Amino acid sequence: MTDASDDKVKTEPSVAVTSEPMTNSDSLMAVVSNLVDERHVMQMIDSQTNMLARFEKSNEMLVNVNALAVIRFDAANRDLKRYTQQLCDLQKDLDSVYHRIKFLRLKLAQQYPQAFKACGNVFNPLDEEEETTEDMKGIQLNDS
Repeated sequence: MTDASDDKVKTEPSVAVTSEPMTNSDSLMAVVSNLVDERHVMQMIDSQTNMLARFEKSNEMLVNVNALAVIRFDAANRDLKRYTQQLCDLQKDLDSVYHRIKFLRLKLAQQYPQAFKACGNVFNPLDEEEETTEDMKGIQLNDS
């Protein structure tokens, strides 16, 4: 069994016995040493050492996470730029194909009006002609 009084026992300062008289700083040190329990100081130092070790480990883990995040961000950024460029190229290609199809439909509608009248329900180039004339101003249809 331990008494509660054991926790409050103060250790005596370890003052070296010398032939020199005590100076004011030595006497102040002796008084302060009497006020502080050495076990408590050691416990605080131990807990601070443990916390420091944990903080260093946490800091190391955060540095590693940050390095991985930078690597993955760079890879994702490169992929995003590449995919964006591919989408822009695809959009240009699709626009080109769409305009070519409209041009061919108009040309065929002008060359073969009877065939397009027979297929009026399937495709009506006259409905799209209004849009096409705006898109293709300046393009002249040649009978070639």
